[in-house]
Formats: sequence, C-alpha cells, structure tokens
Amino acid sequence: MKKHITPYFHNHEMGKITTQMIEKFYSHLSKESGLAERTIQDIHKIVKSSFKTAVKRRYLSYNPAADAEAPKVPRKEMSVWNLEETVRFLKLCDKSDLHIAFLLALTTGARQSEILAVRWRDIDFENCVLHIRQTLSHDGKHIYQDTKTKSSTRTISLIEKTLDSLKEQRKKVKKQKLFAGSHYQDNDLVICTQYGTPINPRNLLRTFYKLMEKAVVPKIRFHDLRHTVKQHLCLPEI
Repeated sequence: MKKHITPYFHNHEMGKITTQMIEKFYSHLSKESGLAERTIQDIHKIVKSSFKTAVKRRYLSYNPAADAEAPKVPRKEMSVWNLEETVRFLKLCDKSDLHIAFLLALTTGARQSEILAVRWRDIDFENCVLHIRQTLSHDGKHIYQDTKTKSSTRTISLIEKTLDSLKEQRKKVKKQKLFAGSHYQDNDLVICTQYGTPINPRNLLRTFYKLMEKAVVPKIRFHDLRHTVKQHLCLPEI
C-alpha cells in the first residue's frame, strides 16, 4: 500500500478511478518498477479487495478492479520422482530423525504444515487411518486448530510400512519424553524436537535438501512429494 498503491493513486478519489487506470497502474508496476507477475498479482488482490469493501459499505456502486486484468503468473512445472528414485530416497533417510515426516509425505500426500502438526490422537492404528485436523505455521511457532480449507480436514488411509514406522516413532518419542522430564512440552506431536516442541519447517527443508543430494535424486520441492505419492500409492519396494 505505502510503496506502490498510495504513491500512484494519491491524487485520485476512489470513485474516479477506472478499470483502465488500474490496468495502466499494473503496466507501470511491470515496466517502470520491474515487479514480478506474482508480486503484481498480490497487489491486484489488495486493490480488488479495497474496492470490494467500498462497494459493500456503499461508498461506491461499482468495483473497477473486478474487471481489471492483472499479469498472469506462469504456473510452476510440477516435478515428481519415479518409483526407483522414491524408494532410494526413503531408504537413505531411514536413519534420519525426520524420516517419519518424509514417509508420511510420500505415502499420504499430506502437506508439510499438516504433517508437522499431526498428533498421536490423530492416528487410528486400529483402522489404519490418519486424521488431518490442524496445521503448523510457516515459522513453526503456532499450531492452528484448522486446516487450509474445509476440504483439507480429511481422513487418509495408512499403508503397513507407515504404520510400523509410526509405532517405532511412538517408542522414540516416549523415551525422549522420559529423558527430558519436566522440560518436556507435551503437545502430543508425532514429529517434534526432543523436548516436545514443533519442528521448525526450515529445519525440515534443510534436512530434505541434504538427503536429496546424498540420494542423488532430482531436486524437487517438498510440496511436490504430494504429487509423487499419486503415482506410487502403494510403494511396494520400501
């Protein structure tokens, strides 16, 4: 608002701003300011929302930003591992403290924020399912009792390999809890530090990148693991 929107429109009343003027503004951001398409899209959302609120409160009768065309953000090409690469990666990271996080990502398709917020109460060992009910913030400091969307709150089937690894993880967490004593913060988390606190997402990604390099597999985003699992739902060789 302060750096781009206000300086450009500071002499104009909202009611006199047209769709053409807004599109000219986006062109200015691209050609003169050199902003990326994604940044301009974010600015477009703010402009559009501001006019929408003005219309809702009846300060204006029309939202000129609704029809304005903002630069389209090119979609990132999706990358996935083949079965051999997936198995190789999982076998290499078997001894990693965060092994269960990668296994969950590759066998459930859950998001990083969901995996790092999974609690023991969310796992039904008897029925072999995982309930996705909460998420961890990007900085790893807050756990939200909801998911990205209503449809994100879901139940996912677990394969035998994942269930066995979860049982081993439960034993490990119990030992850590006993060792830490009164210093342990019991958040009921499946994946946590030795003191029970959430794993910082950056630390997870740092480990992920190192393991990819050691496993000699194509570099992909953690998010791409969700698409990899769709190709190899059963992962029979792991």
